[in-house]
Amino acid sequence: MKKILLLIAILCTVSAYSTRYLVDNGSGLTWTDPTASGGTRVDLATAGAGSTPATFQAWYLGKTFSIGDEVWVTGGTYLVTAITTIKDGVSIYGGFYGNETATSGRPKSSSLAWDFTNKTILDGGHTVDLAAAGGFGAITANTSVNFTTLTYIDGFEITRFYRSYATTGNGGAVVLNANVTMQNCIISGNKLFVGTGNTNSGAGAFISGANCKLLNSYVYNNQAVKIGGVNANAGGILMMGDATVTGCTIESNTAAGNGGGMYMSYNNTFFGGGTVQDCIFKSNSSTTSGGGLGMNVTTANVLTTTIKNCQFNENSCAGSGGGAYLTASTGGTLVLESCSFVGNTTSSTGATNNAGLFIGTTWGTVSPIKNCVFRDNKNAYLASPVAEGAAFYISKATTLENCVIANNTGLSIGYSTAAGTIVNNCTFARNSGIALKFAGVASCSAQNNIFWNNSNNAITGGTTPTLDYNAYNGVTGVDAGVNSISTLVDSPNNTFVTPTTFTGVPSTSDGGVEKAASAAANWSLMAGCPAIDKGIDLSIATDILGNIRPTGANIVDMGAYESANGATSVSELKSDIQLFAVNQGIAIQGLTLGQKITVYSISGKIYANQVVKSSNEFIALAKGIYFVRIEGETYKVIVK
Repeated sequence: MKKILLLIAILCTVSAYSTRYLVDNGSGLTWTDPTASGGTRVDLATAGAGSTPATFQAWYLGKTFSIGDEVWVTGGTYLVTAITTIKDGVSIYGGFYGNETATSGRPKSSSLAWDFTNKTILDGGHTVDLAAAGGFGAITANTSVNFTTLTYIDGFEITRFYRSYATTGNGGAVVLNANVTMQNCIISGNKLFVGTGNTNSGAGAFISGANCKLLNSYVYNNQAVKIGGVNANAGGILMMGDATVTGCTIESNTAAGNGGGMYMSYNNTFFGGGTVQDCIFKSNSSTTSGGGLGMNVTTANVLTTTIKNCQFNENSCAGSGGGAYLTASTGGTLVLESCSFVGNTTSSTGATNNAGLFIGTTWGTVSPIKNCVFRDNKNAYLASPVAEGAAFYISKATTLENCVIANNTGLSIGYSTAAGTIVNNCTFARNSGIALKFAGVASCSAQNNIFWNNSNNAITGGTTPTLDYNAYNGVTGVDAGVNSISTLVDSPNNTFVTPTTFTGVPSTSDGGVEKAASAAANWSLMAGCPAIDKGIDLSIATDILGNIRPTGANIVDMGAYESANGATSVSELKSDIQLFAVNQGIAIQGLTLGQKITVYSISGKIYANQVVKSSNEFIALAKGIYFVRIEGETYKVIVK
């Protein structure tokens, strides 16, 4: 039986691919030992008819492959003069030196996934803009039939592909469909020219369908150019359907329409969805909305669109959503968590505009927006009513919680036109504008928030909103509500660990001093802050860092951060309380019901934050050094 299992294991190892083709240009980097690399060498210098030179494109299109075959291509420049349609189940890999035996052996110049030392460049060779229909892309999947086998495109740089559509058509350099994954690639310097009738576009890449993925790639300096009467959207990426973009940097792309970096759109075939995670959107621009990321679901949508752990930095537009513009015409669920919106701008002087995040009114559901940072965003035009919501503009009822909103500039900073909007445990600090504005709508609520040194600390608008348990510096008005406090102080600061000292967006004429200060600011609560333990229990389990929030009345901190009360000293044990380091935790005896226990590490990470329910408590912990704070006293415990 063991021999049979061993034979099966060997066969599985050998059958990981059918045939491996090792491609090179015949000069420069070539395959030194094809047998060791497990494949058959293809020398393009002699691969044509009669042993004449062949292009990679001509060889690939003329070759009959089997599902499971692989193509490995050494570093070098490969001119592509027409569309190369990839084949179902035939994965292609670039970035080789010529002596590798596994794709993991390809050398890198840095830790970036796409930064191969030996770049395999598919070059379209275009340098002249197109005025009429024409041009071509580098790689196209069969968009009429979904692939049946997962197929990879990995390790290529795709550049200088120009394409033009006189009427309709989507996708410039790359077009991918279901069951295709492109990863570790660079897509740069491509252009898509859009005529009448085309509203989706996608100069860098067009990805669509379930299990279609763009992973760990760099999408840079692509342009969607308008030559007709409609928008040229999606300078970088066009996504349709429930596709995925993860781990990508999307930078310096432009669109003469919506979605400078990326545009998510849907039609009668693709009904919404999509995941964007762990991505950086930087310095993209659009002439309408969504400088970094734009979205418009135009048909019935029943799926969930998820955006998590993304950075939207220094994007711009001439409409709404300099960072991101997210709207849907009918239905669907939006999930937005742990994202940052930094330094985004809008320049519109006409219709409604905002610099950071815009969420439209027709989503079916917008899940709570959690753990986000909005800073240094600016509405360039400050006249009413178009310059509302420099940080966020919300048109669909949702909850914002554990967010930091600092050093933004606009007529208002946080703005909502949706009845039932809730803002809880957020920190508004050093903004230039009205801190939070509900635009005449009912049933809104703001609780456990901190409003500190904004040019206007007020919460305005709304019909009888609930405005309890908030903390302010200076004089509070009728907006403060019950159980609010006004004892926060600017000088000397008694609130934050490292706040900024200026109001509004950083200066652009000080050599970057204020910009650096904003990036380095720490808006967690300092020891002795009056906002500690003054909030109401809103059933928010953790803070912006994932630290546990306690449960119970008047023991939750206000603002985005739950503190460890800033304790750094270790006191002697009280006579009536005993702590024991036991296996896998700490046992505490002699407690009084209702006391608050906080356990945190030397670095300040909170591991427990709870109210005593018994005279004896056990807290499970891994090995390490911990501080245990009980009603103002702090003890040091080592769990071995």
